[in-house]
Amino acid sequence: MMQAVLWALALIAASCLVRAIYNAYLHPLRGYPGQEPLIRGYVDKLEATLRSRFGEPLDIGLCFACTAFDVLGALAFGKDFGGLETGRAPLYRIVVDDELSKARKAEFNFATERARERLERGIMMEKHDFMSYMLKYNDEKGMSEGEIMSNSSVLIIAGGETSAVYLSGTIYHVLCKPRVMEKLASIIRSTFKSEDEITFNALSEIEYLSAVILEGGRTYAPVPSGLPRVATKGGSLILDRHVPEGTVVYVHAMAVNLSPANLADPDDFVPERWLKPPPAK
Repeated sequence: MMQAVLWALALIAASCLVRAIYNAYLHPLRGYPGQEPLIRGYVDKLEATLRSRFGEPLDIGLCFACTAFDVLGALAFGKDFGGLETGRAPLYRIVVDDELSKARKAEFNFATERARERLERGIMMEKHDFMSYMLKYNDEKGMSEGEIMSNSSVLIIAGGETSAVYLSGTIYHVLCKPRVMEKLASIIRSTFKSEDEITFNALSEIEYLSAVILEGGRTYAPVPSGLPRVATKGGSLILDRHVPEGTVVYVHAMAVNLSPANLADPDDFVPERWLKPPPAK
């Protein structure tokens, strides 16, 4: 019985976290009415996969990767990659250092080839995909074909993998904290009477859900590298050391997010720290 309860709570959390994170990262798309039903359709497929595997070992990271790449494929090119149907995500794999450059090249080639195939089909406004809008409004001030393919590859590679990592890390922490999982499930169940009521706008109004998502990003940063900055004119003073101007510097997000100098109990998953007012400690 307890296993069934935990699985049900995890299912609810996974479904709503997927919707909420796409709401956060694809916020501008809410102006296009075709985007929300499209995304919801893939979330429904994810839910069906989770339900069909009830009680079985499941690679949730792979499930999220399939969902993320399928959504982004449909949004960018008007056609998904079939990940949720086959159980295989196109760019989801682990590489070691000596394979990294080859993997990056393969990823870029895969994405640019998909972009080239989509460009050949031209404007397809009924698909509500990025490419149709880029082509429709691509006048002399727009992007070249090469720029469109390059940006499409960044969208697929960066957007798909980071979304899958973000979701996997957040769900891991939610499942490790029964208090958080039960509270989140209770709020969602009391807020919505049916799945049809779970919309982007409605999810954005749930403060605790937003707090869970923010805490997930803090404790499980999805970007593998630091965010680079350039030392300003005349140089910068960093930790009492002079850094010449033009020097590229960065601090990894995890070093910032898990530093005791920045927040209390940094290793603990505490969504309440993002609420107003936050906990006293």
